Amino acid sequence: MKKSGIVLLSLVLISLFVGATFLWTGKTPISNGSTGNSASNSATISADYQNLDPGKTISCTALGMIPNSSAAGQRNMTLLQQAVREGNGILVDGVYYLDDSDRVPLSDAIIYLTGITTDAEFKLRNSHPLFHIAHNVNVQVSKIKFSQVGNDISYILMLKYDCRSDQMAFDSNTFSGSIRLLEYEGETRLNPSTHAFGIRELYFIHNTVENVAVSFIRLDDMPSEKIVLEDNTVSNFDYTFFSSGITNDLPYISEMYEAKKLLVVRNNRVTCADSWWGDPTNDDYYCFVLFEGIDCVYEGNHIEGMKFYSGSGSGAALYDSYLSCKNLAYKGNTWKNNLNFNPGKQNNTLLKSKGGPNDAMPESTDYVAGGPHDVTRHYENNTYVTEYSYIAMCSAQLAKRFSQDPGSRLAQDLGAGRIEFISLTTNCSRYRIINNTFKIYDLRLPDSCLPVEEMEIAGNRFECERIGGTLLYFHVLDEIDYTGKVHIIRDNHIYSKSGLLIEPFYLVRQRDHGKFGDNRYGTIVIENNVIDVPWRYLIYQVNANRVVVTDNSVNLVPNRGWADNPGISRDSHILDLTFRNNIFK
Repeated sequence: MKKSGIVLLSLVLISLFVGATFLWTGKTPISNGSTGNSASNSATISADYQNLDPGKTISCTALGMIPNSSAAGQRNMTLLQQAVREGNGILVDGVYYLDDSDRVPLSDAIIYLTGITTDAEFKLRNSHPLFHIAHNVNVQVSKIKFSQVGNDISYILMLKYDCRSDQMAFDSNTFSGSIRLLEYEGETRLNPSTHAFGIRELYFIHNTVENVAVSFIRLDDMPSEKIVLEDNTVSNFDYTFFSSGITNDLPYISEMYEAKKLLVVRNNRVTCADSWWGDPTNDDYYCFVLFEGIDCVYEGNHIEGMKFYSGSGSGAALYDSYLSCKNLAYKGNTWKNNLNFNPGKQNNTLLKSKGGPNDAMPESTDYVAGGPHDVTRHYENNTYVTEYSYIAMCSAQLAKRFSQDPGSRLAQDLGAGRIEFISLTTNCSRYRIINNTFKIYDLRLPDSCLPVEEMEIAGNRFECERIGGTLLYFHVLDEIDYTGKVHIIRDNHIYSKSGLLIEPFYLVRQRDHGKFGDNRYGTIVIENNVIDVPWRYLIYQVNANRVVVTDNSVNLVPNRGWADNPGISRDSHILDLTFRNNIFK
């Protein structure tokens, strides 16, 4: 039965306002400005790089390479590799086939390849890399089209496990077909803090990549100071387009995190056609970028149309990006219709920045502010969209694809349209989700707690057919003093079109609400929100010094099947409650 705002206020004051009055110190809320971490300070980095000086240059024609001849592929490859070993920069002046040649590693050299005609192209039929790099090789490749014309994956550069390169740059090229541009499997037995290996700077800018059915850039356990992926256009890809990960249980895992300094991913447009379905194995990732390291700037990217279905199991983990870094600035991006349609669907999340360097620290390492556990996340001005029409189209394709397999459970009920909101497993000091738009058909908010000291969820608009779970589900740690910490939920509009929820909606929920020790949270501010969804409790099991609930507008939407009526709070322990100017209708 619905109650008036006056009755609800009385119930809150009776059930929540616990005897003692807490004198709030008036901590300044988290600002709407800079994130204050090194990732945000890196956001102005441009993708310019120092052009290599190739010294002497020679054209493919002058080398004796034969254009437009598939029979000359091996000859062309031999001449090309020999010219590079002799220190020549190569000027590509036509279309040349390249087949396998020798595999002698290249050291102490420059690979300089640039197109000088509008039809500059290498047609690849090689199964072995064009160049094996042993050590100390810098690379600049520009204005060339690389096309796979053979049956095997075509590799361009493969680096030795302990090699060191100062700079590699790929600018204004086109890659078509199953091509792997870079492969580097670092030496897991080497300590990167005492051994120099990896690529110091890598630039991949202004390129076009299409129809890649294999991971395009794979750099595992590779130290780097700066990697920039900027202004690229990608159409149809599979697996991880760019992967810079760290092997689990690496002997020097914390040193490897520290050795991977910065990734900048900016202004890339990535789309998969309606007819393109990813085909990774069930235990692989399907995502544009995977990164483990210190700082990541991810901004201005448009990722659309990734989809996967294997017919069994949970399937590959599907994300636009999987960013296990210390500091993340994720701003101004568009995430649209990237869905895992598998029957046992999981691992399909919007805000996927799961781990961080503290995952690599020993369990005995104490928490120190500003230390390895001081992890930050900043999501701002992003748009997330899943469309009913897109989900229905994909379901129809699957029904046709598996028409001869009556045992396949298809997504005809549109259940595969659900998306998880957030994934975070590391202890995080500051997490900001501000001024984003979520137009999601079925959004699943957290049903387990987030280890965040201070969370700000402000200025966001949630427009969902279905939405359920807890917007802020947090817990406290015994070793941290939360007296001066603040959680903020402010200026959000949360709207469910039909109110058809799988799970009830809670605004704030705390996992450890007095059952484990006496540590309680500092201050929670809930103000100026519009909540128009079927809700269970706004505040649930919260143990805090101070809670401020002001100027909120809450629509008492019927629960549609839940056993009990909605209430402001339940099972909470709050020393100082401010509750005013709230409207319930």
